Amino acid sequence: MIATAVALALLLAGPAEAGADTADTAELALARHRAALACGQTEDAWRFLGEALVAGPADPAVHRAWQDALAERAWWLDADYQARAQSGDAGQALMAAAWEARRDHGALDVPAGAPAEAARRLEARVALDRGDPNRALALIEAATDPETAALRLEALWELERHRDLRKEGRAAWERWPEHPELARWLFRDDSAQARVARRGVVKSTAAMLEGDDPLLLYRAHALLVAAKEQELADAAGARLAQLGEPCHPGSRYPWQPAMVRDLGRVLALQAEPNLPPGGTAAEDQRVLAAAARELTRKGRHDRAAPAWRRALEAADPDGALLVEAAEALEQAGASPEELLALCDRARQTLATEGGMGRKPRDRHLLSSTWMIEARTLRRMEALPEALAAAATAELIGADPDAAVLQGEVLEQLGRPHAALDAYLRAAALGAEGLEPRIDRLNPGAADAAALTAALAEQAPAGRRPPPRRPAFPTETLATSQGPIAVGQQELVVVAFWASWCSPCAQELPELDALAARLTQEGLPVRIVAVSVDDAEPEAARWLRAHPFEGLATAWNPELGARAEVQGLPTTLIVGPGGVVLGRHQGYTAGDIERLESELRVILERHRGLR
Repeated sequence: MIATAVALALLLAGPAEAGADTADTAELALARHRAALACGQTEDAWRFLGEALVAGPADPAVHRAWQDALAERAWWLDADYQARAQSGDAGQALMAAAWEARRDHGALDVPAGAPAEAARRLEARVALDRGDPNRALALIEAATDPETAALRLEALWELERHRDLRKEGRAAWERWPEHPELARWLFRDDSAQARVARRGVVKSTAAMLEGDDPLLLYRAHALLVAAKEQELADAAGARLAQLGEPCHPGSRYPWQPAMVRDLGRVLALQAEPNLPPGGTAAEDQRVLAAAARELTRKGRHDRAAPAWRRALEAADPDGALLVEAAEALEQAGASPEELLALCDRARQTLATEGGMGRKPRDRHLLSSTWMIEARTLRRMEALPEALAAAATAELIGADPDAAVLQGEVLEQLGRPHAALDAYLRAAALGAEGLEPRIDRLNPGAADAAALTAALAEQAPAGRRPPPRRPAFPTETLATSQGPIAVGQQELVVVAFWASWCSPCAQELPELDALAARLTQEGLPVRIVAVSVDDAEPEAARWLRAHPFEGLATAWNPELGARAEVQGLPTTLIVGPGGVVLGRHQGYTAGDIERLESELRVILERHRGLR
């Protein structure tokens, strides 16, 4: 079991005492963390990561490693990072802001008092994450230290500016020879110039293996792995072992999250997914789960189900993966026996991990297992057992859906008064649209909406529903095709985009073609693409280079903020009164066909919109 308690204690500890070697101490702990992961020593990996955070509480590389590690477990520790943001320490507040920008795929909101140089580096990092290497280069015009040099080199690689990459990569290595990993980009370039430059890099790095500085040896190992110098990389690992390092890496690092996602998408396209060679059992499991996740998202449940089963067999899954697989297999129509067994296995695993209700994430996972079980038992017509499982889910997670399910089962059992109580609890917990059921079961009583509002106010603070999100702002947009009134009788598709967003550039032409088809059929649907660029001229220049005929366009970054857009592209279907009838974030092939199908279903169900 991962030593989460130890890691969290270190995560929440106060800043380490400042010293001349604080940064090196944090980097060495981080190097040990990565080596422990490569060796499969997960408990040590968490411990070293905690030590890195204590040594460098405002170190961006350390925080990024924490975010990667926690994101792998679908666990972001919101409350802990919010506490850091409010701690009064400008450096830690900046780290929290960077985490929020990464989580929400948004811009970096630099807190007051944050160090200017650190803020610029983090803004460049955020720009790279958002696919905008030009902005990253503009933010860091010169490499003043190894960190900024690494960011510039990554941006140049993304822009395929290989000549500049060779020049700056060699210059960075010559300026900071104690950071040979800066030259790793030279080993991705097969030009004659790059081959000449990297011979000197390998020779210089090999000489470092005679030293006794663990940090330099870890850096040398990283470069030698990138250079595919297996014998030298093994020698670096052996030298670290001689120095008594607790973890010494082999010649490969574990597959990174981005690589796992990309491999999963590739496997999802294959009729018979073939795992790439060289992965550990845990890595194979993550890739298979990524492929299964992609197939589930696309609605290909027939292919997703066997992929989920293979993922669960590849290695011992954790509780979160078991719950996710059970939910996906339920959508795929798996047998009740399989679902009940998975729920029981997930609860046992969560208990082993110590996740039996101590944290909100754990309570949510545990509640989800009982909800799956309740729905499965109801399908089996085991109504008393389904009622008990749904009650357990509500007790653990204060889940309004669990209370709704109880109400439905109680109605099936012929107990209308108990069903009314369940619906009232669900409404008090935030469930919407229950007023007709409450009025039906309790005719002549007080207005159902007023009654549920009063119950919500009386609920204990920990069980009150979150504030309801407002509807889409109802207003008239000034567009390239004239004013479009959002929130009136017709449907309006609002697609938020920006000139720097490459997925947006793929989506907008397809939206343009869809708008033309709908107009030709005379359907009451308008599509407007709203730019959230910082400046209107940026959007206008992009549109001049990419003209559209059927698509209305507008520039309104404030509307994106008010509509709670957290990533691009984001597409909303807005009905009368500003009600959001559909929301989709991101873009993949086939999204526009699904959007068109969704629009036609909405029009069929609401014939008054025709």
